[in-house]
Amino acid sequence: MTDIKITQWFALKTIFNREQLIERQLIEGKVQCFIPMKYKEIIKDERKERILIPAIHNIIFVKSSRDVL
Repeated sequence: MTDIKITQWFALKTIFNREQLIERQLIEGKVQCFIPMKYKEIIKDERKERILIPAIHNIIFVKSSRDVL
C-alpha cells in the first residue's frame, strides 16, 4: 500500500507583526511558505524610502499536508 500525502496551501493566522519571524522558522524547518508583500513609501529624515510590508497582515500561507500541521 502506498502512503501518499496530499499537500495543499493553508492560510495560517499569526500573532501581531510576527509574519516574518514565523516565516523564518518555517523555512528552517524546510516547510514551504509564502507571505504576499507590497511596497510602502515612508518619509524618513526628509527623504522618501520604500519598504516591503506584508500585503495581508497576520496571515502566512503554508504548503503542507494536514497531518504535518
